[in-house]
Amino acid sequence: MSSVSAKIDYACQAVLALAVEYDSNQPVPMKGLAKAHNIPAQFLAQIFQQLRSAGMVVSIRGANGGYRLNRSPDSISVWDIVSIFETQESSQSSDSPLTAAVHSTWDDVDSARQQILESTMFADLAKQVADSGVTMYYI
Repeated sequence: MSSVSAKIDYACQAVLALAVEYDSNQPVPMKGLAKAHNIPAQFLAQIFQQLRSAGMVVSIRGANGGYRLNRSPDSISVWDIVSIFETQESSQSSDSPLTAAVHSTWDDVDSARQQILESTMFADLAKQVADSGVTMYYI
């Protein structure tokens, strides 16, 4: 697995969990999701706050509350989520041909990565989960 931050990994898992449950029209309780997927609850709360601020999820209050996607999973790419949490590192510029060549390679890698993430929709990932036969429980 490539290296992504724990926050991005957990955010994508949380969005995928909501995508799997999207057609049920029922909110997914945060505590149940955290427990089912071994995500620290406080960390997940921060993630959901950022997802809510970005308009990706809505929170439903009350005894049967939780979180739901604000858009259909077929309209949310992995890149949509990654870009919320990923910070862009500025590379140091240099007139060196060595630096330019290496930075050009990193730029190509970043571009290819972004293209893959933009073309990977959460609806497709939810279908993979459903096809795996794994049942997800949130209590």
